[in-house]
Amino acid sequence: MQTSFFTDVIVRKPALLQAMLAFNGVTAPVAPPVPAWDVPGFDAAALGEGLARIRGANVLPWRRPSSVAEEGFWDFADESRRLAFVGAEEAERLGLTFGVCVHAPELARIIAREQVLALREELGESLYRYGIQRGQYQLGGVRRFFLGRDVREPLLERMRRHGRLALALCCAGWPPVLRGRAGAWAAVEAEGVEGTPPEVRKAVWFGLKKLLLKEVAPQWAPCFD
Repeated sequence: MQTSFFTDVIVRKPALLQAMLAFNGVTAPVAPPVPAWDVPGFDAAALGEGLARIRGANVLPWRRPSSVAEEGFWDFADESRRLAFVGAEEAERLGLTFGVCVHAPELARIIAREQVLALREELGESLYRYGIQRGQYQLGGVRRFFLGRDVREPLLERMRRHGRLALALCCAGWPPVLRGRAGAWAAVEAEGVEGTPPEVRKAVWFGLKKLLLKEVAPQWAPCFD
């Protein structure tokens, strides 16, 4: 991690700094002073100053709770790694929303009453409406990567499977320590990840980011570029 990234976070991105601290288990102020953690680019003094600006108070000492492993993770210069901040429910919702967008045109063509009612019940009214109205316009050409897969499976299962695949594609290149700390959803393996072209992974990430910040959890927007 470059020192310039950490400096920029401290100076200009208080929400991202707070998310990084929370992710690493940094909690309430206690003595002694801020420890100089052995992290490349980490500056404890600058961190204290940044925390003071965020909290609107004097420089505060901080600690990690004893229940959190000492091995932290701070290198979030790669924006896609910040997806690790989200909780399991948000990640699940994000994956399903992505899957709905992939298959939105097919969803919109279903008119049989029983099928419509079943899909509305499983997806929820708001996500179902989103899928048949705006969902098909959200992902662009990356949809083609998913459309030829698992064609014999029911639509709902394809939506779920391809949402999980999208998350797996995003997480596949993360360092093991990050995947381990992010939660069980980030450790899920999905068929189709190996050998995926970098441009597809990039497009999937942009799609996930767009859906996360616009549809699923807009409160995370200050943590992203």
